[in-house]
Amino acid sequence: MKILHIINSLDSAGAERLCVDLAVTMRRMGHEADILTLRDGDTALRREAEAGGVSVKSCRVGREYDPRCILRLRPLIAGYDVLHVHLFPAQYWTAAAHRLAGSRALLVTTEHNNFNARARYWLTTQTDRLVYRRYAAAACISEPTLQFMQERTRGRLPLRLIRNGINTARFASLPAVARSEVLPSVPAEAFLLLQVARFREQKDQDAVIRALAELPADVHAAFAGDGEREAACREQAAKLGVAGRCHFLGVRTDVPALLTLCDAAVMSSHWEGFGLAAAEAMAAGKVVLASNVPGLREVVGSEDLLFSASNERELAKKVLLLRGNFAKRRQLEAYCQERAAQFGIERTAENYIKFYQETIKGH
Repeated sequence: MKILHIINSLDSAGAERLCVDLAVTMRRMGHEADILTLRDGDTALRREAEAGGVSVKSCRVGREYDPRCILRLRPLIAGYDVLHVHLFPAQYWTAAAHRLAGSRALLVTTEHNNFNARARYWLTTQTDRLVYRRYAAAACISEPTLQFMQERTRGRLPLRLIRNGINTARFASLPAVARSEVLPSVPAEAFLLLQVARFREQKDQDAVIRALAELPADVHAAFAGDGEREAACREQAAKLGVAGRCHFLGVRTDVPALLTLCDAAVMSSHWEGFGLAAAEAMAAGKVVLASNVPGLREVVGSEDLLFSASNERELAKKVLLLRGNFAKRRQLEAYCQERAAQFGIERTAENYIKFYQETIKGH
């Protein structure tokens, strides 16, 4: 089967991570899986995809919102059995290119979140529904995402629940590294929290920063990622007097190494479709403290690890328990690693191949 994954870019984020892992795994399964991005760029995920035998093509536009993508997509989508689209606006441009080209390829998409800004407005909701009519089916990465899409599409688009997966091998038997070499600004004796996420409203790094103000001085937090809210978070850390305990790392390509150096991972999102970063941290054998929201709740699966969204005091209490009770921390680490095993990318890729085949047959 010839499969083309289409996505805005291969910047470092959850949907992009899944796209690369799926394409590489499908290649290993004997399928011809390629990736097409709207924006070009020499990123770590692109290099990883190519190292795994995946051909990465691009529309070569400066911005993914450029409607010229439609014309540039037309010749690039030819010759494939399946066009699998991830994220907006790639969903819009590919639907238009598919129609203009008169393509007979199966057109499917994955919804990666249980909320988006377009859902706030009547006009964009109606536009979404028109675009979805071009798709044969959509996969949803979690139960909350499935419920969201059921409301959005009102039964006019076949939906399938296919849970996200991670490459657990990336986090197995990680080599020991010295904190002073990878994170020289973090004291060796510090109890370190790690959050891997873009600085967006959704991710709420603010709650972690506020929690630091409630915690002892030896508790530090490292943030791997960039985004539009980074400056605001830096200002908040300075205002609360915890700037010296907040470490803004920017985009990192060594997340597995960072995970070996932290004492716990934190996902403080206001909403989340699934939470790949949480599953990856669990696969690395780290305790994951997560906000009690749909998506993350299903991944983490234990009340011991959940705190109310935006509630820095609840988060601080969870951190203090881990910091002060080594036996409890080890117990939760073992639980997290065992739970992560159910999210293997191989199972996810197999489910997608079945999804394609059954949709082709029904369509």
